[in-house]
Amino acid sequence: MSSQDRLWRKTRSHPNVTTDCAGVDLNRNWPYKWGETPGVSTDPCSVIYGGPKSESEPEVQAVVQFLRDHRDVIKSYVAFHSYSQLWMMPFSHTDRKPEDYPELVSILIPNT
Repeated sequence: MSSQDRLWRKTRSHPNVTTDCAGVDLNRNWPYKWGETPGVSTDPCSVIYGGPKSESEPEVQAVVQFLRDHRDVIKSYVAFHSYSQLWMMPFSHTDRKPEDYPELVSILIPNT
């Protein structure tokens, strides 16, 4: 882990119990379909390590709790990712696109 790497994609949390490798990829620590996605690793040294369990990281716990507490007023949730500088939608657990995919794309990428 390099503290100078702007594109470091994992948390900087304590090293994992079984290795000296630090951090969890927060994108893969969310409770929905945790550990089931094709792009997740169980190797703590991997940059796509999803953590020892769902919501194991305090950052994910805080956001999930906030969304649960405000589910009656929140209509959408968007996350900005500096790593790879991508817009991402939460559908990595499947190859199927949601029914409203064209609408989502038109919101994220106008004039499509």
